[in-house]
Amino acid sequence: MGNRGGWTVWGALFLILGLGVAAVAGEPEKDLQQADRLACAFLKGITAGFTPQGGVNMKPPLDPNTPGLTIDIADRAKGRAVLEEDDKETAGAFLFSPLGLSVMARDGSGAVTLVTVYAQYSGISDNFLMVSSRHGGGPEPQISQRYGLCRSVPARKAASQPAPAPGATEHK
Repeated sequence: MGNRGGWTVWGALFLILGLGVAAVAGEPEKDLQQADRLACAFLKGITAGFTPQGGVNMKPPLDPNTPGLTIDIADRAKGRAVLEEDDKETAGAFLFSPLGLSVMARDGSGAVTLVTVYAQYSGISDNFLMVSSRHGGGPEPQISQRYGLCRSVPARKAASQPAPAPGATEHK
């Protein structure tokens, strides 16, 4: 009897989890391709730096104060996207593949950032898995890789000008 009760509890748990998966089990590839803006949070990461002697210094773990980043699909037809991190925006290019969304951007200092958002949900949520790699330049190159989750958020509205009043004419 005890064994049967255990199976009932496990069966109920699998049923609940199965229903949870069915609730968000859309089509991750399609959902990702339709997203205009993704907000991403970093969960883990590592930074490496080269020493003048050619060695590598590792600086784990990820600083908990590291902000996330936002990916804004700026122009689908031209494959343009913007990476927003802290107070800076970096224009870049993107492409979709069966793997997911990849965005590459190069900032004014010459550093290159490559972000891949996988067309795969994290567990039973509608968050996408992601990795961001940054190859920074300077006197000592610094490389970082951060892992996290991204979620589709509403696109930012562009500041629009008010429509002219009906019957108004333009003066030259």
